Amino acid sequence: MVLVNGIAYPGELLAIMGSSGAGKTTLLNTLMFKSSPNLIVSGYTALNGFPVSSGTLSSLSAYVQQDDLFIGTLTVKEHLVFQALVRMDRHIPYRKRMQRVEQVIAELALSSCQNTTIGIPGRIKGLSGGEMKRLSFASEVSVTSWDCSIPYFLTLDQTKCLQNLTFCYKCIVVYHILSNKVTRLVQVLTDPPLMFCDEPTSGLDSFMAQNVVSVMKAMANKGKTVVSTIHQPSSEVFSLFDKVLLMAEGHVAFLGSTDEACTFFKQ
Repeated sequence: MVLVNGIAYPGELLAIMGSSGAGKTTLLNTLMFKSSPNLIVSGYTALNGFPVSSGTLSSLSAYVQQDDLFIGTLTVKEHLVFQALVRMDRHIPYRKRMQRVEQVIAELALSSCQNTTIGIPGRIKGLSGGEMKRLSFASEVSVTSWDCSIPYFLTLDQTKCLQNLTFCYKCIVVYHILSNKVTRLVQVLTDPPLMFCDEPTSGLDSFMAQNVVSVMKAMANKGKTVVSTIHQPSSEVFSLFDKVLLMAEGHVAFLGSTDEACTFFKQ
């Protein structure tokens, strides 16, 4: 992967697209400091111009992975309450935790299934694919805390080598500008300003896929920086994205708005 350049702004939904093996997941894992230990990584990642570690980025972001892992015998609400009790900062009172759970259930349209068992495929009937994916989002955004005592603006410049192959990530940038009103809040219960999603529509039909991406779009509209890999979206789903980064054979073939992409490839 050579000279991969990109940029994502708060309030925008960025899609990373490309054929199988183009490097979409490798790029996303690099942004999240989750690369394979077999890869040699050199370079730096900076947030608002300041170098950041994997721990700092983790505290500022949510990562919704492709595979959903839940305790299938719990209900949706029981799962979120468990997440709130175990993963939230220990100084946050119980009442605040429960308020956050209720807020997330409402925001992600899980009210109708909050008392439904999550389910185990082939054993216990439970949530639909779309509901399961929304629960994945809820699990992350309900418990993430972040330190906003410093400004946030992410820059990545990395070179990666695997055996005889060289993967070069040059000037991958994710911007997130914070309001001055919240600069005094430290480790508060709030939505993460950065969100990364790996193939969130995988295995879903077109209706459910559009439903899930609409949730991501709503999060971006609230000022989050949302970056997602996605494979073969329908035209309706594609139109929900603000920007698209198209990868081909380890290179960036295009980066711009979805409207510009159509014009670019017509030429």
